[in-house]
Amino acid sequence: MTVSSLHCRLVAAGAALLAGACAPEETVVHYRPYFDGLPGAETGTRAVGPRPGGAAPTDLPLDQSALKNPDGSTRLVTPSIRHLIAHLQRFVPDVESESLVAAQLLSEDTVAHLRSERTQPIEYVRVLRARFEDVGAFLSRMGLGEATPGVDFRPTGRNRYVLEIGGADARGVVYRRLWVALEATNWKLVWID
Repeated sequence: MTVSSLHCRLVAAGAALLAGACAPEETVVHYRPYFDGLPGAETGTRAVGPRPGGAAPTDLPLDQSALKNPDGSTRLVTPSIRHLIAHLQRFVPDVESESLVAAQLLSEDTVAHLRSERTQPIEYVRVLRARFEDVGAFLSRMGLGEATPGVDFRPTGRNRYVLEIGGADARGVVYRRLWVALEATNWKLVWID
């Protein structure tokens, strides 16, 4: 082997090394596993980076969605259907909270319909409370709201939606559909059937 051929081979090897050193470095700056943030969920890879735009309003912990006002009254925040369901499960069975549910969790359309039938909204809350064994069993089947596996979530009109359980999830429950409305920034109950 001559010196010039050895020199050519060294130059070629050096060029190959330099070309590899110039390859772009890849860094993952954002990744969210599908079940990220669910209590008890374990994923094979960890989440990377902040949520875009900071925390989403729907990330509000459920235990922080019933706010106490300075006057001692309670304000219910329902930035997601999951929050609405949690409030229904917590407050409908409580006799002391029926006016709170009627005033803050029922949709404007529901209130208007009930009043057109000469029924006070609080009466609908009392019906839900009287049937809460069945209502609670139904609501517990969709604890993640529209993200609950097996729940069919579809629009029914402008800012109006229905969540419906079927198949094995519907066995043993009286109610199958939760009708909801997005009013301003809060989800409200339209009807349960």
